[in-house]
Amino acid sequence: MFLTCCFIILIVSSLGSCWCQNKQKVDLPLSGKKQASVKFPNALKEVMTLMVTAKQYSSRHALLSSTIVAWSPVLHSSANYHSSNSFCSSCSILATGGKSGNISFWRICEPPCYTIEHGRLSADPVLIGLLQAHNSWVTAISWAISSASSLEPQLILSTGSYDGSVKLWTADISVLIKSAEPNKACFSLLKEVTSSSSISISTISLVVPAQSPDMVILAAGKGSGSVEVCICHISNNEFQSIGIYDAHDQKVTGLAWSFNGCCLYSCSQDNSVRCWALLQNSVLEVFFPSATRKSSTKYLQVSDPCFGIALSPGGLMITLVHSFDANLLNPMYQARTQKAAAEFFWIGGQSLMIPSEKHLDYNPETISGSSENDLMFWESNILWSLECFENVDKPLSLWDIIAALVHFRKTIPLFLENLLIKWISKWFGLESVDSIEKILSHAGNMLSKISSRKLHLLNIICRRLMLIEAKASVPNGIQDKSSGLDDDEKILWDNLLNKVEGELRQRLVAFSFGAVLSHAASSSSVTSDVTNWLPNGIVQMEQWLSINLDFVHPRLKLLRAKIKEIKNSDCIKEESCSFCSASVPFESPEIATCASNKLNKNHQLPRCAVSMQLCSITEPMWFCVCCRRWAGRLIPQSYFTMLGTLLDEPLTVHGSLKPLCPFCGVLLQRLLPDFLLSTSPV
Repeated sequence: MFLTCCFIILIVSSLGSCWCQNKQKVDLPLSGKKQASVKFPNALKEVMTLMVTAKQYSSRHALLSSTIVAWSPVLHSSANYHSSNSFCSSCSILATGGKSGNISFWRICEPPCYTIEHGRLSADPVLIGLLQAHNSWVTAISWAISSASSLEPQLILSTGSYDGSVKLWTADISVLIKSAEPNKACFSLLKEVTSSSSISISTISLVVPAQSPDMVILAAGKGSGSVEVCICHISNNEFQSIGIYDAHDQKVTGLAWSFNGCCLYSCSQDNSVRCWALLQNSVLEVFFPSATRKSSTKYLQVSDPCFGIALSPGGLMITLVHSFDANLLNPMYQARTQKAAAEFFWIGGQSLMIPSEKHLDYNPETISGSSENDLMFWESNILWSLECFENVDKPLSLWDIIAALVHFRKTIPLFLENLLIKWISKWFGLESVDSIEKILSHAGNMLSKISSRKLHLLNIICRRLMLIEAKASVPNGIQDKSSGLDDDEKILWDNLLNKVEGELRQRLVAFSFGAVLSHAASSSSVTSDVTNWLPNGIVQMEQWLSINLDFVHPRLKLLRAKIKEIKNSDCIKEESCSFCSASVPFESPEIATCASNKLNKNHQLPRCAVSMQLCSITEPMWFCVCCRRWAGRLIPQSYFTMLGTLLDEPLTVHGSLKPLCPFCGVLLQRLLPDFLLSTSPV
């Protein structure tokens, strides 16, 4: 600070001498008279604009000394959104805690569109608030959303400090989305959970149970190895301390709530991981659904203790993070490449039964176990996880669920069949039916009554579980010869897959037709606003309708007639091959073959999953790792939130353009080689 001030004084002095040489006049205020205006030279004005106040300097210095960062859940505005507004409809808040006890809040808006070249197109982060949360280092931050209020949900923030204090804060989501004042603290203190003590806070985890949106459950890990659990009711500001538990022998490095706040997993520097059950007003240790670990594997013998814990998207697996001990690695080969390790544990068979033994020296069966109690817990937890994914706000990332179900299909097919019967039958009111054949036969005729998200789930289950080898180029083909299904069952699942994708394709075509009709009825010109999104491939969609006219919904035929009334008759009805310029007739929405006159020179070309047009061979394309389709266009968010009764609901186009597969609902990406790590959601 001293050197900075000296540097500024030196610059001002030098500029002052230059000004004197140029004999520029400065009118100084006179005492006892009306104050006159002061005129500064242009060079001095430029320096003064670069100078910051003491408060600005301290806040920026605090940002550079951040000790912890945490992302909030995605926040959605309930107000109508237009691109001309100064705030975004969806965003996330990044909290950065510093050594001074300050927390800075940055708003990162959801981009209106994504590109395959650059990922996302978004504005720069905006500083929306500064909060003096503690008097010492901020060491832990955790977020949650409470919907206790019927008007507007609240964002809950929990912070912990090196001085041992823990605090709960609240903020209105609408205020955070619209806020543009960095000097205004958006959060208000709800409760000081613990005051300053000699034991520092190392980690915090928050959860709001779905069955009790008014309740916030907080777990705080400490440097001594203890864990404190508290419950806070937002509506009446009631606070209840469940207790402080000696969970580990050393510092708690990770906490993760699972199964809707029923289970708490903790890990420590003592290289142990434990599971706790929240039952009524007490926390008790329960059996961990894998071997109790105290450096029990060869990998842990060459690693430092646990440094963090994470829960998989489906909630059926946890991951522990280790940092390798460089002193135990080969300095030539291992130490240069092996920086960290991730250890995975299945928790889908987690039991909340309290053991009678005082010490947990128990090694239950792994995922391959077939005991009746284990299978009961697995079934309950998998059904709970699948039900959570029916929420359209939850991204479809089912890799842990699919991996577990594939294992059960190979080892205990009867268990998988009973699970699927319970899962699918409740959607169609067929709880009394106990045969998978009858369930599939009835479900195929009732798909128009369920939401698009449920159709996406069915599509993923069909492709990645029951018909693993089905390809996008041959969407109706069954190439899996080792799935354990007989021919009749394969036919039933294949028929269900065809009907699911047929229903989704009709919704996609109707959505596109509705966008064209809405734009034609509007007098406004085409802009970049997503409300004026115009789809491509209307001609190809009409050709597909002509081929399947006997099988589509009557509403779709009506939309087609309206499209013909406003469509330009000069539209090109046939595409050309990108390789030989030959014509490409429309025969299938999945793939096309050019009509080249040369013998055996017909080129096979993929079609865009969104527009049915031919995919470009020069521009990068989106790829779906589930159904193996390509896409050159994206579709607005409202398509993925369509509800039941097929096309009878109003067709509205709103929301940002999402890089999601219209048939699977999973995140689109670049096509990567199989040997590379990718963000495969299944």
